[in-house]
Amino acid sequence: MNENADENPKLSGMRPEPQVSGPASPQSSQQRPSSFGSSRQSAAYYSPPPGPNAPQPGATAKRKGYLAALGILAAAGLAVGAWFALAPPVPPAPVPPAAASIKNEKTFLVSKADADPKATAYLKAMLTGGTSTASATDNPLHAVNAAALLALAKNSPQLAAGIKSDRVVLYRLYLLDFLAEDGDHAELFVDGVGLGDVYLKNAGKEFLIPLVSGTPAQMKLVATADGGGGVTVGFVSSMGEARTRILQVGDFEQWQVIMQ
Repeated sequence: MNENADENPKLSGMRPEPQVSGPASPQSSQQRPSSFGSSRQSAAYYSPPPGPNAPQPGATAKRKGYLAALGILAAAGLAVGAWFALAPPVPPAPVPPAAASIKNEKTFLVSKADADPKATAYLKAMLTGGTSTASATDNPLHAVNAAALLALAKNSPQLAAGIKSDRVVLYRLYLLDFLAEDGDHAELFVDGVGLGDVYLKNAGKEFLIPLVSGTPAQMKLVATADGGGGVTVGFVSSMGEARTRILQVGDFEQWQVIMQ
């Protein structure tokens, strides 16, 4: 065998490829399929880079938190619904009356101190024939409307029956002009019955009205004459003074008389 065979490759045949224990050369790595690796190395798995539609990092955790919050809200809604279903029914609130049915009335208060039992007894005696006549000083009916009240009692079977049965009691109040005393006049009605026309003065005039004890009465005051600047009417009881607005002739106000 020629000693120079290794130095002259043309004279030699095919030689076995030398075994290289180091890393493969670039040429050998290109010839091997990329899917095969060395038996001594574990296979590497390929992970593509994230695309534009790929979920961002942490999106999965946020979605889980969102779903958990929705679950809590749903559970709370179910709990509230169950509570309302099991709770005792609430009675409906009272329906307020219609505005048209509410009367815009003022209130005037009287008390037992305003009742006049002597005048009531005298009127009762007049109706039953127990008293014929009396002087002005002895007549407890002294009031600006005494004559009209007596005539009314004689001509009203209902009022006469109330006086005789002691259901109706006479109450004394004072009517006055609370501004300039200039000739104002007003007429007073109680429960639809006219009790006389009054010339109003600043000092006030005594006025008797029949009332059923314990029952409110409807009082209507009508302006009948104006001395100038409007009719101004005030009435006074033991409970205080009440005043109308400035009225023109023909104007009126409704009042509710309440006994306390």
